[in-house]
Amino acid sequence: MTARSLAVTQLSRRAKSRLAKVARAVGMPRDDDGPFRLPYAWEVGDWLHAYILPLPSHDAVMQDYTAHPRMTVEWWDEVTRRLKKLHPYRYWLHHVLMPWFSYVGTRYFKDTYWKIQHRFNPKHRYHMINTGLPPGYADPDMRLLWGIMNMVEEYVDYVGDKVDWNADPSHAYAWKVQTEAVEWWKRYKEQFKEDQPLVLSHDEETRLNEEADDHLAHLMRVRRFMWYP
Repeated sequence: MTARSLAVTQLSRRAKSRLAKVARAVGMPRDDDGPFRLPYAWEVGDWLHAYILPLPSHDAVMQDYTAHPRMTVEWWDEVTRRLKKLHPYRYWLHHVLMPWFSYVGTRYFKDTYWKIQHRFNPKHRYHMINTGLPPGYADPDMRLLWGIMNMVEEYVDYVGDKVDWNADPSHAYAWKVQTEAVEWWKRYKEQFKEDQPLVLSHDEETRLNEEADDHLAHLMRVRRFMWYP
C-alpha cells in the first residue's frame, strides 16, 4: 500500500467514525449492531409522534365516553372523530401523510432498490446457486452436490451462534447434521484443487460418492431448519 492510499484509507476511517458518532447522537437506527442506516418511514412516524406534534393518548381523549365499550368499532370511530376535531393538522400528519410517505417510499424506492440488488448484486442474487465449480462441463450429479454443499457451507458460516441450536433436540440434531456435512465438504474440496490433480481408485471414488449421498440425504431431512434469522 502506497503512502497516498494509506492516507486516504485513514481519512476514510476517521470520516466514518465521526459520522457514526453523529448518527449515534441523533438516534439514527441500526440493525444488529451493524452500520447506521436511514430510518424507515414508520420509524420517522414514531419519532414525530414522540417528539414533534404528538397526538394525545386514546384513553385521554375518551375519558368521558361511555356510549360503547372500549376497543369496539364504535369506540374507535369516536376516537378518530375526536382526534380530527381536536388536532386536525396533527391527525393529518400522523394518519395521512406518514402512511402515504411509507407507501411511496416502499413502492418507488425500497422495492426498486431491492429489485436492482436481486438482479445485479451477487450477494443478493438468491435465485442463483453458486456451485463453486471451475468453468467447464459438469454433469448434473456434480452440480447438485457442489451447489447444495456450497449453500450449506455458506449458511453455517453465516448463521453460527445467531440461532440457539440447543433450544430443543430437533435443532441440536439439525445443527449436528449441518456442521458434520460442512466439515466433510471442506475435506472433500481439498482433494479437488486444480493444482493438485486427483487420482482415485474405484473403491475410493465409490466411498466418496456414498459419503456424499449420506450427507445429502441427512441434509434433506433438516432442510426446514435452514433459514436466515
